[in-house]
Amino acid sequence: MDQKNEEAMKEVDFKLKGMDKDNDTHLKVLEEFEKIKESEFEDLTKNPEIIRKVRDLKFNIDTSDVKLKEIEEV
Repeated sequence: MDQKNEEAMKEVDFKLKGMDKDNDTHLKVLEEFEKIKESEFEDLTKNPEIIRKVRDLKFNIDTSDVKLKEIEEV
């Protein structure tokens, strides 16, 4: 294997490990959502916190999607 391919493989491996960490983070957030009771979704005092968590998750998923596209390009 030439050096260019070897470097590409190392880069992909590094980025895939980062994707694994992202996946673990996403799963933890989803587990937190599963623990939220239905009544809490309707509680206006807790609603802003839930919305913030959903927005954070969306941002993190979008970021992971960009990372995945970068891996595909390599």
